[in-house]
Amino acid sequence: MCLTVILENRPMRIQVIDCERCGAPLDVPKKRRYVTCSFCQTQLRVYREPSLAYTRALQAVSRRLDNIQHENELERIEREWDMEQAEHPEEIRTGEQTKQTELTNTAAFSGALILMIGIAVFEDPLAAVFSPFVIWWIVVSVRGYSQVATYERAKAAYEENRQALIRSGEDDE
Repeated sequence: MCLTVILENRPMRIQVIDCERCGAPLDVPKKRRYVTCSFCQTQLRVYREPSLAYTRALQAVSRRLDNIQHENELERIEREWDMEQAEHPEEIRTGEQTKQTELTNTAAFSGALILMIGIAVFEDPLAAVFSPFVIWWIVVSVRGYSQVATYERAKAAYEENRQALIRSGEDDE
C-alpha cells in the first residue's frame, strides 16, 4: 500500500510495511532502507522487490553476514593450504617421503657408525674411501628429514587454524 504525503510543498511517497518482529505497520518513505519500529524499537532493514516490500531485523542480517564472513575465512585458509602444499614435493604430501626418510636416516646412521668404527678402531683406509659416500648419504637424509618436518609443521598449523575457526563459528551460533 502506498500513501502520498506532502511535506514542505513536496510530495513524498510513503509505503506501509509491517515490522518483522512485532508485525506493527510502519510508514516507510519510498527511498528509506533502514527504519526503527516505533512499537518494539527493533532496527530493521527494508527490502523492496518489484511485487513486494518487507523488513528484516538488522541482528538477523548481521548474523547472516557473520556466517558469510566465517565461510569466506574457511575458504581463505583452504586456498592458502592448497598453495602451501603445492610448494612441497608430492612424495612429502603423500607420506611416501616420510617412509623413505626413516629408512634413509637408519641407513645413514648405520653408515656413519660403521665409518667411525672403521676409522677409530681399525684405522682402516677402506673406511676413509667410503667416507664421502657416507657423508653424502647423511646430508641427503638430513635434507629429506628437514623437508618432511617443515611440511608436517605447516600441516599442523593449518589444521589448528582450521579447527579454531570452526570452533569459533560453532560458538557464535
